[in-house]
Amino acid sequence: MWADLASGPAQPWAGPFGLLNLVDERCGGRFDNVDDVIPPDERSAFMADYKAAAGFAMETLNRAPATIAPGARVAAVATSQQVEAV
Repeated sequence: MWADLASGPAQPWAGPFGLLNLVDERCGGRFDNVDDVIPPDERSAFMADYKAAAGFAMETLNRAPATIAPGARVAAVATSQQVEAV
């Protein structure tokens, strides 16, 4: 999967840094308005691809079964001072 993504021009696996790379490629990092370099629709599509590649697809996560049982509680953890006192 990553090899396929790496060969593409957008490299969505690079996330926000990928967008910065695109800005640099297109204008050397010099611009007055980022919308002139990467339009909002293109930025949104890029980040949606990144989120999907990284497993951040919100709809998919919301449909997935819970990983923590409802009503589950975390057990108390002793501090290092409590451990030393024992």
